[in-house]
Amino acid sequence: MTAPTLDGLTAELTQAHAEIASLRKANAKLYAETTHDALTGLLNRKGLAERWQGRDIDQHDALAVLDLDNFKQVNDTYGHAAGDRVLRHVARDLDDRYHVVARLSGDELAIVDGRGRLGDLVRCPLAWQVPLSAAFTLTVTASVGIAKCTAPLNLVQARADAALYDAKAERGSACWFELRRHPHLRTAEGIEARPARRLRDTRTGVAR
Repeated sequence: MTAPTLDGLTAELTQAHAEIASLRKANAKLYAETTHDALTGLLNRKGLAERWQGRDIDQHDALAVLDLDNFKQVNDTYGHAAGDRVLRHVARDLDDRYHVVARLSGDELAIVDGRGRLGDLVRCPLAWQVPLSAAFTLTVTASVGIAKCTAPLNLVQARADAALYDAKAERGSACWFELRRHPHLRTAEGIEARPARRLRDTRTGVAR
């Protein structure tokens, strides 16, 4: 049996390092795919849950859940490609402005940041000018519900969702969660008692 040479061992070690680097890259890609939304690049629900458990979200923060107003009409009128463009445009803007941003589903997004910064949404509604072509720009607005990050994620998200219902029902742009209006959300056990039907797209028309 021939003893391994120094050159041979070096080559094997180099190959092993390359294989380890390739595995790490593949694992990082897989992790990104399972924690991020493919269309927007934002965190998905799993990614948001993992960030929530980290040290960068605390009780001084708030969570905002937002829906794009009349988004179904955007898809129906201009096509799903236009809808995807709107989502990517909004996602980039929010990701540049806020601490943590996630896409929960469809046109439902979540933001985590300081209470003061998210509280500003009540006074200054979210709106975007999204160019769909060289000659046409669409104005997109959002309705927002906000809740303090003083409970587990599922309860805080349910509270923000309830505040979003209030914003839509009152035709406002944003509302803070008020426990007196949703006493069943005092604890996590009340989550199943929240309204089953979402008050989506209560505003009329899509601004252009």
